[in-house]
Amino acid sequence: MKKLIPFLFSICMLFVSIATIAQERFDELIWSDEFNTTGAPNPTFWSYDLGTGQGGWGNNEVQSYTQSNSNIRQENGLLIIDAIKSGSAWTSARIKTQNKFNFTYGRVEFRAKLPTGSGTWPALWLLGESITSRSWPACGEIDVMEFVGKNPDEVHASLHSPSSFGNTQNTQTVQVPNASNSFKVYAVDWSPESIKFYVDDLLYYTYSPSNKNDSNWPFKDDFFIIINMAMGGNFGSDPQYETNGQRNGIDPNLTRATFEVDYVRVYQTFEELNITAPRYVQPNQAGITLNANNLTGADYEWEVPAGVDILSGQGTPSINVDWNDQSGSVVLNMTYEGQVYTKTVDVKTIFKPTEEVYSVDGFQTSQKNVFTTNGGTFDLELEDESLKVTYDITNPSALPTLSYTPAQGLNLIDHPILEASIRTFNRSQTVSMRIDLEDAQGRVTSGNQVFTLLPLIADGAFYDYAFDFSGFNGSGQGQVDLTAIAKIRILINYGIFGSPGRDSLWIDELRVRREFSGLPNRPSNLSIAKNGSNNQLTWRDRATDEQGFQVYRRESAGEWEMIAELPADRTTYEDASPDPTKDWLYRLQAFNAQGQSLFSNEASVTEVVTSIEDEAIARQFAIYPNPSSGDFTIDFPAIYGVQEIRVFDLNGREVSTKISTVSPTQFTVSVEQKSGLYACRIVTNRAVIIKKIFIK
Repeated sequence: MKKLIPFLFSICMLFVSIATIAQERFDELIWSDEFNTTGAPNPTFWSYDLGTGQGGWGNNEVQSYTQSNSNIRQENGLLIIDAIKSGSAWTSARIKTQNKFNFTYGRVEFRAKLPTGSGTWPALWLLGESITSRSWPACGEIDVMEFVGKNPDEVHASLHSPSSFGNTQNTQTVQVPNASNSFKVYAVDWSPESIKFYVDDLLYYTYSPSNKNDSNWPFKDDFFIIINMAMGGNFGSDPQYETNGQRNGIDPNLTRATFEVDYVRVYQTFEELNITAPRYVQPNQAGITLNANNLTGADYEWEVPAGVDILSGQGTPSINVDWNDQSGSVVLNMTYEGQVYTKTVDVKTIFKPTEEVYSVDGFQTSQKNVFTTNGGTFDLELEDESLKVTYDITNPSALPTLSYTPAQGLNLIDHPILEASIRTFNRSQTVSMRIDLEDAQGRVTSGNQVFTLLPLIADGAFYDYAFDFSGFNGSGQGQVDLTAIAKIRILINYGIFGSPGRDSLWIDELRVRREFSGLPNRPSNLSIAKNGSNNQLTWRDRATDEQGFQVYRRESAGEWEMIAELPADRTTYEDASPDPTKDWLYRLQAFNAQGQSLFSNEASVTEVVTSIEDEAIARQFAIYPNPSSGDFTIDFPAIYGVQEIRVFDLNGREVSTKISTVSPTQFTVSVEQKSGLYACRIVTNRAVIIKKIFIK
């Protein structure tokens, strides 16, 4: 058996070697700049370091960095950095991808031609993104290529870390003949195990400390790319030309030095097929680009919906298309090393309403799939052609959100008024709501002015809340692209003013308008109290633009009739001596020159609390749906123990019921009776409550 040990050891080492090779196989191009345009470097990729920096960028360099076209530009497919002498002063350039592109691990390739002239010091390198928080050298530095003109044909690779920096010991040189006369590929393979340096695929230095720690291996986080050409300095200065003990040793006959870069490419290990595509497009939008993983040697076959034209790129990882006027799916089949990978991406067209008022959704069919939730527990169900939302929130600071995604994106540039029809009983006193818009780029409306549903009406009727988002169109903070709205976000019981709790609310409709309707808001919280033989009505006025109120009354099975028209300053009305043998229902609406508001909630004499009942408690009990088909729910706060539930008709006869306990705060009741008005008598540990229920 002992003889097998070397063999097993060899097998184990083989597996380790294979694993290491696989881990260092960087075969997917994830980012590149080919410098194929003319003019300044691409601002999406690059920004500038300018000036002389503290202490000559810490190295006693003599140049001043600019973003002048004379010092840095793209032309003929190259990035060109020119160091230029003017009088005794030198200017040059330094660009970086900081805060624009950074990465952890991979292969970085620079194809470049180096300058000539003693005193030049070009560099291609990576710096830790944590430079702003941890400083140098704790952030780490990887010098892929450094060259000093005083030593032509010699290239340096170096690493700087807390254990070795400045005149670091972690460095190596390689002879590169003609480095200033021809383009060479300078590359680094950076993995969790090692950092390897190459020139034209020749490996000449590997850094891999056996005991990796923060001191010798700060190379486990994001780094960004830097390209620059310094002049003189601690490393670049040629001693034979130095004066006054300064690191200014530059050939006095040198007036210009040119550093050229053909491309920068970053590769990582391919893991899964992905497609980068716009989630939303305008109808018939032209020139849309879709990109997939860029793998050398892979075959690409794109499938697009009928009516979508592939202009270019079929067979490559990037296609350019002209879209049609419909939403659709793009499918990519990629064959790589004998394996077929398939990816599908949905592209939605954006719909622009043309009518004055457009219903985004009326929630008359199952809509659970168009909602996503975050920050709380949400239960969604359809109830009487509205969406009932039952929530359980324990952490309001997590901004509990119900996000609605319409079937198409919405162009609301001409319809900036968003309306929501909402109802709640707010029995927990925790219901608070805010509505935001989110565009296709993920930007969300916010700021001092937001669509907060205030005052939130909690009498169990649906009320319309509206907000004008026209001032939010733009690209700044808190602004969105109103021509491409992707989601409507409903924040529930949220933020510093939210309270943990469980409750329900209903969404009847979301709609958008060109402008406010001009109609007054509907009155709310209509209630009735007995004043002798009279019925005393009180309500809340939610409008400032009404001219008055119209009061309506009916018997339980009768027709509505207007019994009074009141001035706008009224919020009470007394119906004198109605027939006490009949059950009366009341409602009212506001009106102005534009028309009538929606009706208020309905109130009934059967809901009037008798002397042995507690009106405040009664208001905390909710019966819904009402009207009902015979099955209804009773919700109430947990502090009230329900001891008995009975249902009576208007003649006082008890009717047969089936009562089921859903939870300690909820019962369901089934009544098998013909249509009509009934009284539900609820005996609690605190009061006897009478609630009317209309069965249709």
